[in-house]
Amino acid sequence: MTSNVLGARAINKNWQKIQSSTFTSWINEKLKLNVQGDREPLRDLALALKDGLLLVELAENLAKGKKRVKGVNPKPRVKAQKLANISAALEFIKEQGIKFVNIGTYLC
Repeated sequence: MTSNVLGARAINKNWQKIQSSTFTSWINEKLKLNVQGDREPLRDLALALKDGLLLVELAENLAKGKKRVKGVNPKPRVKAQKLANISAALEFIKEQGIKFVNIGTYLC
């Protein structure tokens, strides 16, 4: 591989880290009103979003608590339940017209 390709990969990794850190801070800020002292601030974005529950909480928070996400499994154990929670939250976000800009699969 050429040094340009390796350099681009290093820049991309650094950019992904910055984006992940920024999004993590944004989520912590958005959810601080819901935190009742029983939860540590979010540190690992992928782990926190894994079961969909935090995404559900974020979606409801962004909708100003006016509506609730339907069909959420509060204790998902298997991958299908976790994916169903994530899908329910994303569908809710879409239905509420909540816009996310500059969010893409490159964060994964």
